[in-house]
Amino acid sequence: MTPADLILGFSLPGWLYLVAAAIAAGKFAGRGAEDGKGTLPVSVLKPLSGAEPHLYDNLRSFAEQEYAPFEVIFGAREEKDGAVPVVRALIGDLPGRGLFLLFTGPASGINLGINRKIANLEKMLPGAHNDLLVLA
Repeated sequence: MTPADLILGFSLPGWLYLVAAAIAAGKFAGRGAEDGKGTLPVSVLKPLSGAEPHLYDNLRSFAEQEYAPFEVIFGAREEKDGAVPVVRALIGDLPGRGLFLLFTGPASGINLGINRKIANLEKMLPGAHNDLLVLA
């Protein structure tokens, strides 16, 4: 066996994989957006803590998903949180989109002092109407 045969023997599987991966990626990229039929209902849980630059636009991107059916549950610990007016404006601008705002109160239970975001998510769970959850 010549060195060229060895190189070909070792490199051929890699090249075959590369070609197959390129074909699969092309098929995936060429798919159109799903029409939402046959998809499972999803609850997106989005914990909030304070306002930040571009918060409205960032949260609006959750509400304008091309996936159906879905709901977005925004959770703030208290009504005076800076993100609350932004979420209320978003809900007002997009009525009927399945957007909800929950107040979860201070961190408590097993996550007290460990991770406030996880404590917030834990208290948001009862507000979810769907079995499939997406944590954002």
